[in-house]
Amino acid sequence: MKFKERFRFFFNLDYHYAFLQVILMVISILIAFWVDTWWQGKQNIKKEKAYLSALKSELEENQRIYDSHMEKLKEDVSTTSNFLSMLKGNTSGQIPADSLQKYIWPLATINVITPIQAALDDLINSGGMQYIRSDILRRQIATYKQNFEFDFEKQRSALKLWNSTLSVFNLNNMNISQVVPADAIESSSEIPKFAFNSSFSASDRRTYINRLVQRILLIDSLQESHRKVLQNIRPLLFQLNYQLNSEASPNSQNL
Repeated sequence: MKFKERFRFFFNLDYHYAFLQVILMVISILIAFWVDTWWQGKQNIKKEKAYLSALKSELEENQRIYDSHMEKLKEDVSTTSNFLSMLKGNTSGQIPADSLQKYIWPLATINVITPIQAALDDLINSGGMQYIRSDILRRQIATYKQNFEFDFEKQRSALKLWNSTLSVFNLNNMNISQVVPADAIESSSEIPKFAFNSSFSASDRRTYINRLVQRILLIDSLQESHRKVLQNIRPLLFQLNYQLNSEASPNSQNL
């Protein structure tokens, strides 16, 4: 009896009411948790869309940059091939100034490009990849980044190799100062001849021919590297458009 009196509170407790209170409390916690998760998911989707939209705009611009540069590289190969043919056919040691004017400046260096990568860097460095829900899209972005960086190194190596080793226009072997300015070709004055120094020999000529052949090989390697980047850009743009359009559709469901 003493025991019952001591714990009268528990004996008089309405357990049905207490159980209901507990259930309501649990439901409230679950609802709060669900709302927080839903809200965080909405915010993550907004961040994903912002990253993907920025990357899409950047890729479209880079596609134009690469396509334009590919055309310039084709012109470069044509110019180099024409100059190569001229050198092979000339054994007199003297080339018309207008012919040299046509080739020296376009081939003085290797033309390279620096595509934009701000959106890509922001996506990678700020942890934006965690917001991208599509595994396929993440893999495509990673592959694009890899080929993009490889292409950058390829261009830098080609430029360094040409300027330091393979350049045809070595000031020690050619009197570049005698090249006629571009506007002189259009004038009515007589166009002088560009003469190689007396040290220009058949061996030098073969060296220059070999360097032009190497230039064509360098340009071919750059074109192949550019193609790989473009081959990544096109399907990646398709996937980005699909992802962004599906999010914009009123009938789409959030994953």
